[in-house]
Amino acid sequence: MKLFFINYFFIASLGFWGLAHSQVLKGYTPLRTGTAFAVTERGAFLTSYHLVKGAKKVILIDSTRTLEIPVQVTAIDEKTDLALLKAATHTSTLPILEFSTAPNGLEVFTLGYPFPTVQGNSLKITSGIITSLEGYKGNQAHFQFSAPIQNGNSGGPVLSVDGAVVGIIQGKLEKANASMTAPGQLQALQSVNIALNSRRIEEFLVGLGVTYQKRGLQIENAMRPHEIYSKLASGVFMLAVMDADVDSASASMDVQFADLLKTLIPAERAALLNAYEEGYKNAYSFQDGLLLIKPLAVEGDKPNRYYKILLTYKVNKKHEKDFTFRSVEVGFEYNCQSNKYMILEKDYRAGPHGSGNSLLKLVRRVDADQEFRELSSLNLKKMMNCKAIN
Repeated sequence: MKLFFINYFFIASLGFWGLAHSQVLKGYTPLRTGTAFAVTERGAFLTSYHLVKGAKKVILIDSTRTLEIPVQVTAIDEKTDLALLKAATHTSTLPILEFSTAPNGLEVFTLGYPFPTVQGNSLKITSGIITSLEGYKGNQAHFQFSAPIQNGNSGGPVLSVDGAVVGIIQGKLEKANASMTAPGQLQALQSVNIALNSRRIEEFLVGLGVTYQKRGLQIENAMRPHEIYSKLASGVFMLAVMDADVDSASASMDVQFADLLKTLIPAERAALLNAYEEGYKNAYSFQDGLLLIKPLAVEGDKPNRYYKILLTYKVNKKHEKDFTFRSVEVGFEYNCQSNKYMILEKDYRAGPHGSGNSLLKLVRRVDADQEFRELSSLNLKKMMNCKAIN
């Protein structure tokens, strides 16, 4: 699913362009990772299309991190963001729930491989409930749920309390709220996560002639989280894209951004692609490195603009608290009339373009004159979309 903006809301796809290693990868670094799950015992797997778009080599890694399965992308549906993968193997499989039997408020679980550089490569489980049987603005193809998800969960299953697939994770709904209770404080919608429902999954599989297990909700067979994990972990896999067509990945990008992408080494290219998927669509060079900008909110014809920027330096920088960092993500408020910046939050990262471990997070409102002095060569006012009120 592509990242798209609608009235300051966006659904963010949750693939992870970053670093992960299994015991069988022999030190090779995937371009991006996500989650996939088995829908037949004879080597058919389901995942999100956006994870494998342009991929030349895809492997699945099992929950024990000892088995590597090369797979081929055999069918896709861009509209529903689904992809079918196949391999010459036998695996455990997950049954598909008849969606009409799923009530609102049903307890659900997710299994997946979120944020491997921070949370590690092991399979993770989270729990929550279905909060709405409809998606954003009543979309009948999706539902909303509250189980926590992160980058890397995309393509993974949402499981009913009795262990059947009720949906496939596609992203989270976020909003930068510019009408704040405290001036300058950006707020985000909490636990509003989006999955494609199992009815749409069935339509995809039936159209391809895939034979799968299906059943209605069996609430009398409800399981605890540790039972869900123990019973179903063997059917859920980390998906790793080892090689991809950069031209395909950058086809919808601004030409300047796409050209920049092609000049980078694989690890930095992966990090930049991840930043792009997160909404950093505009890139600008400055003396010490690269500036990426993501708009959050504009209050009509009012002078304030809310943004996040990513600064990546050509070489590691030393922080006064005695650690080195490569990039820093900054959330700030910009006033078009006064040309003043106020920093709201900062996150120092070990890797380029917001990748790697978080080294220090600061949430405070401070004047940004000193902080942005290094960007004095750039016309930031032009970048801040102030034309409408000039």
